[in-house]
Amino acid sequence: MDHKSYRKQTHYTMSANPSFGSDELGISKGTILGDHHMVEAFLGEGSFGVVTKCRDTKNNKTVAIKVNKSDPEILLQAKLEIFILEQLRRLDPDRCNIVEWNGYFLDGERICLNFELLDQSLSDYIGDRNNQGLPMREIRPILHQLANALFHLGSVGIVHADLKPVNIMVVNRSESQVRVKLIDFGIACNTSAVIPGDCVGTIGYCAPEIMLGTPYDEAIDMWSLGLVAVELATGVPLYPGEDDYDVLKFIIETQGQLPDHLLESGLYTDSYFIEDNHNEHVETDIKRRCTHNHTPQGELHPDPGGVTLFPAVGRGRPPRLRSSREAPHSRPQSDGQLLLAPPLQQAAENGGGRRLQTSLHPLIVVLMHMCSKVQKTQEGMELPAKEQQVSA
Repeated sequence: MDHKSYRKQTHYTMSANPSFGSDELGISKGTILGDHHMVEAFLGEGSFGVVTKCRDTKNNKTVAIKVNKSDPEILLQAKLEIFILEQLRRLDPDRCNIVEWNGYFLDGERICLNFELLDQSLSDYIGDRNNQGLPMREIRPILHQLANALFHLGSVGIVHADLKPVNIMVVNRSESQVRVKLIDFGIACNTSAVIPGDCVGTIGYCAPEIMLGTPYDEAIDMWSLGLVAVELATGVPLYPGEDDYDVLKFIIETQGQLPDHLLESGLYTDSYFIEDNHNEHVETDIKRRCTHNHTPQGELHPDPGGVTLFPAVGRGRPPRLRSSREAPHSRPQSDGQLLLAPPLQQAAENGGGRRLQTSLHPLIVVLMHMCSKVQKTQEGMELPAKEQQVSA
């Protein structure tokens, strides 16, 4: 990656018209995975391996098999995913709008995860409508189902960390009312295991907490849900950009300054922001940006009584961000303004990767409120007394 070393660098897409194979893994149509799963088609691929459509020759059932490469790092990630999926067995997949996991098996040294076969990704579903957006009568139930999924993930203390249209599947597009399920728990984790500075998610969908390296929890999924909501309505992502630097600029330009406490707790804040005491320069700079971007100047409201953040002009993109084991020097205290800027070339060891207490910030409060309303409509939402017994 050019920038942050994201834990997950390549994502797979469930394509309605797959046109690729997997020479690297030695898998082709007709290959038998494990003892009784015959490959019928390829659904997607990524740095981890491939996702195949398979028929179980024992019961003639069609399933989706995620075949992980035998690379040690990928095998470790697959084991972590299994750890999360085992916890999700406490949830009813249909009631909770999450993909049903049927266990795992080995194909040589490769770990294969067995999932129910779903129709198409929400990304493809939007694309089938020429990226013009969906009508509100479709958007409402989709968001309701996704909020339901996140509510149940939170009830068992799990952060998905990569919510986006590609990781949301339409169960059956021929149904009168669209049903969706959340998939891909490859970088999901327990809330209690979150480490500030761990780079997860996808550029354009991850919350500012991730980009800045601050403490986070399941609230980051609520941020992503808001971005998905906009994309459902418009047909295009809200925050385009090649890297986190671009996305942060878009966020600040559209939503205003980031909260001070978010900046103070960020391991990577100094990679994006510098302090500048030249208020006149800031005022001129922001006016020039508003004019250049055809943005009404009244949409941005700097607070003269506090710290205000503005994107810098013509400073370029920062190089690859430091890893989560590194942290910038303490940011000097000042009464000056903060400007978005290329990273400062400084790094120091992070004190043992200590975990900090998480807190919400104002940018996601509205989304949390929206989802809390959905949660209140859920009646009798109690987890099953026993875990589901799902055979591999």
